[in-house]
Amino acid sequence: LSQNEGNSGTTSYTFTVALSQASNQPVTVNYTTTDGTATSGSDYTANTGTLTFVVGETSKTITVNAIGDTVVESNETFNLTLSNPTNATLGASTSVATIVNDDSPTLNLSPATLSQNEGNSGTTSYTFTVALSQASNQPVTVNYTTTDGTATSGSDYTANTGTLTFAVGETSKTITVNAIGDTVIESNETFNLTLSNPTNATLGASTSVATIVNDDSPTLNLSPATLSQNEGNSGTTSYTFTVALSQASNQPVTVNYTTTDGTATSGSDYTANTGTLTFAVGETSKTITVNAIGDTVIESNETFNLTLSNPTNATLGASTSVATIVNDDSQSLPLVSITPSQSQRYEMSSGAFNHNFTVSLNSPSTQVVTVGYTTNDGTAVSGSDYIDNDNILTFQPGETTKSISVRVSGDRIPEPDEFFTVSLNSASNANIDNTRNLATGLILDDDNIAVVSASAANLSLNEGNSPTLPKYASFAIEVSRLVASGVTVNYSIIPGTATAGSDYTGTGGSLVFSSTQSLHYISVPIIGDTIPETNETFTVRLNSVTNAIINPNFTNTVGNILNDDGPLPLGVSSSIHQDSLINNNAGNISPVARQSSLGLQTNTNLGSITNGQNSAIYSTIDSNVFNNSQPLDVFSPNNRDITNLLPNQSPFF
Repeated sequence: LSQNEGNSGTTSYTFTVALSQASNQPVTVNYTTTDGTATSGSDYTANTGTLTFVVGETSKTITVNAIGDTVVESNETFNLTLSNPTNATLGASTSVATIVNDDSPTLNLSPATLSQNEGNSGTTSYTFTVALSQASNQPVTVNYTTTDGTATSGSDYTANTGTLTFAVGETSKTITVNAIGDTVIESNETFNLTLSNPTNATLGASTSVATIVNDDSPTLNLSPATLSQNEGNSGTTSYTFTVALSQASNQPVTVNYTTTDGTATSGSDYTANTGTLTFAVGETSKTITVNAIGDTVIESNETFNLTLSNPTNATLGASTSVATIVNDDSQSLPLVSITPSQSQRYEMSSGAFNHNFTVSLNSPSTQVVTVGYTTNDGTAVSGSDYIDNDNILTFQPGETTKSISVRVSGDRIPEPDEFFTVSLNSASNANIDNTRNLATGLILDDDNIAVVSASAANLSLNEGNSPTLPKYASFAIEVSRLVASGVTVNYSIIPGTATAGSDYTGTGGSLVFSSTQSLHYISVPIIGDTIPETNETFTVRLNSVTNAIINPNFTNTVGNILNDDGPLPLGVSSSIHQDSLINNNAGNISPVARQSSLGLQTNTNLGSITNGQNSAIYSTIDSNVFNNSQPLDVFSPNNRDITNLLPNQSPFF
């Protein structure tokens, strides 16, 4: 009797004991189980007892339970035996029961896919692994075989068929299939490896697909590497490029291409072109055309790029070309020069200052102009006397001037005057004027003489609101060295937009430096007010000195009086002091509407108007500002009687 054991619980094995015929007296017989290869208690439950047939009975059954498990093992047996009959004799007295093992490991083939280059000669091994999910206590076998996919056994790979045997406890085996290398350009090809007919195991993953990767491919080359042509004045000019395969392929070849901007711009300088080339089997050459757009604009030569990418069934060789659109529209190039030919400055005893030079084009250009320049040692040495400055100036179309500043460091060392030079040495889209391509920076030594300098920086401060508690604008005046007999500096204060007496106090004076003084200040009182007005300026100028010289580069410094009384109303002159006037004949006179659209002039000639009650400072305005039947005369910068104004007519204030 054979039955599967099951994975849990018990499986009943039922045996029949039969009398050959009915008896007229009771019949008994003993029975018992004994181990074969199975073990009672772990593989089955032992059973022993006595059967009793009453008069007339002819059949009895005995049940033995096998114990289920998930252990991978051999089939096992136990025996059931009859003995000691009464009132009967024994015929067949023994049965052998087989507990069939229904627990088996799983066989899995891996990897599911395997890709390798075939190589150009010899063979390339493709190795597959067959693994048991768990060790078995009995031998496991499985058959394997290769079959063609798109690859052909014998020419592309060597067929392999056989049987793997796993000894008890083994869990892994390998199968090797050899691909045959060649230099034939072909598609990737496949073969299959399949498992079948396992014993003492079941099949899991049983098939793998191997890809023989073709590593023989033609090379795609783009030519020419550079291509230059005139753009033309209208229409388009064709730039033709060739894409070639190094050898014909037995499968289609594709490659993408695209143009990208260099200094040229697609849409205005050339027409962008993007696409895919397809080489049919046997084709080896294709062309790509890009059109440059002709014009009559004077400009630099410009470039665009053509690039190949993403080939299939081929590899990339030369993949980029640079095309130059040659400008064929010309004009006479501007001349570039540098001024002044010589810049002279005292070095001063400390700090640093700039020698400033101007580089000019004698006429504007329609294209970008670049000019390279270098500073060069004369008797001055870069690093200790001045800071080297080598650079390139870029003039955008229409620009004609650029500045160069060379930093010079002051010291207290008596030494001869020193110089450096600035030279223009290269230009694009311009010619260098060889008569004005060099400038000299002369560093005047002031360590044996005293040099007086005004502050290099302008000074700004809020005016304040009090006319009786002024703020002071203090300007530093420096003597480069001490003079035993002292130094006297005479200066003047010159109005700009600020007015002496109403915005600030003072017209000038003298500073006296003692033999121990090198720094003095000129303090200018600023008269505060609460009138909204524009910022105003004045200048402090050094006029003359005794026992020293004036630094010609630092003779003047500017004071900025900043308005801190709020913004001016729109459309009203910066000099308004009143919002309304009283007309003795016509009553109130309305102020000018505060709209900038009236076209009022500001910061023009100033004057005042009075009527005995109020006064205002006014600016000159156009006579057609006011909408009335009698246009006003233009106000002149004099006192003006306003008693003849029309009703509701406003003088500008």
